Amino acid sequence: QDNGKLILEIGRAREWITRPGEMQGVSNAFAFSMADDKTNPRYTPQDRIFAHPARSLTPDCHMVAVNASDEAFVGQFVGWRSDVNGQPDVLEMRVNEYTGAGYTQKHISITRQDLKASFRIVGTMEAA
Repeated sequence: QDNGKLILEIGRAREWITRPGEMQGVSNAFAFSMADDKTNPRYTPQDRIFAHPARSLTPDCHMVAVNASDEAFVGQFVGWRSDVNGQPDVLEMRVNEYTGAGYTQKHISITRQDLKASFRIVGTMEAA
């Protein structure tokens, strides 16, 4: 973890868990966990965080965004900034960064060109 970003290892299952009801039958849905408790104060390493690939992002929803370098950012969706033609061009989100003295919230922007994927976080489950 560095500057609020994580590396997401896609395609390498660490464990198999039961999906919550709202994710049954949803293609490409997945769960992930944080490597440590300094990444985000909302989630612990024991949490399984469920990401929905088709659920729309709405202001202040929790989400994960993956850029072209496969860096993952977990935070809250702020909105889309539009280009000169009014088309959504830049994803805006808030992430928490651990500084040693605690967490600070920072604003990040990812251009549509650099955005590989975005997923809405729909829930968590504590691992047994």
